[in-house]
Amino acid sequence: MNIDGKLALFATREWWTTEMTIQNFARGYTQSTPENQSGDKRVLYSGDAAFVKSNCHKPGREMEVLFTAVKFLDSKHEDPASMKRIVTEYTKQAVKLGKCA
Repeated sequence: MNIDGKLALFATREWWTTEMTIQNFARGYTQSTPENQSGDKRVLYSGDAAFVKSNCHKPGREMEVLFTAVKFLDSKHEDPASMKRIVTEYTKQAVKLGKCA
């Protein structure tokens, strides 16, 4: 998403093997691993970035699962709880589109 001509929000959904960890996925998008993790270890988040390893398996490829990421760029405001909510809702929608097996 662009605001005033600058990229402000980045969101993606990607299929990766089940062996990919949420920490390694996050490192592809941020310089440091976010410090907060959900109880089920599927959501990793900080004040400006959040990542999910879903339970959605790719149809026909049971060894691949859907990962999602949401990151605000150059934001001076950080809110870990909001990032967790945003990525959780984004993931719910991505799972619907992913046609999970």
